[in-house]
Amino acid sequence: NDTTSTNSSAHAIKIYYSFAVTKRTLSTMIRAATVSHAHRVARRVAMNGSRRPITSGLTAVENKVKEGQAKQMMGGICQGAENPTYLKQGSADIAMNAFGGALVFFGLGQITYGFYNLANGTNQLE
Repeated sequence: NDTTSTNSSAHAIKIYYSFAVTKRTLSTMIRAATVSHAHRVARRVAMNGSRRPITSGLTAVENKVKEGQAKQMMGGICQGAENPTYLKQGSADIAMNAFGGALVFFGLGQITYGFYNLANGTNQLE
């Protein structure tokens, strides 16, 4: 028991001496201890695994792929103009495609109007 206390005090003196000799500051010592602790925690988590992974909320969702495949394969899998796959989800698909088409035509109209004004020198700011 006496040798254990002597060894531990000698170890403490050795650690203090190594810090004193290298003239490490308190912040350097704290940083070294923090990094060492972080490595130990990371190693422990890697070995034991996490109880609740961060992605569990994303991966615990039920799989709806089969439902989507059933909707897309209604009426056969032949792709054509009569039965396009982008219109098989019902009225929501039709509304979204109509809105997108309206935006495209509005943008093309604005571009045409701008080029017309540039070509004829009209609607200029004074």
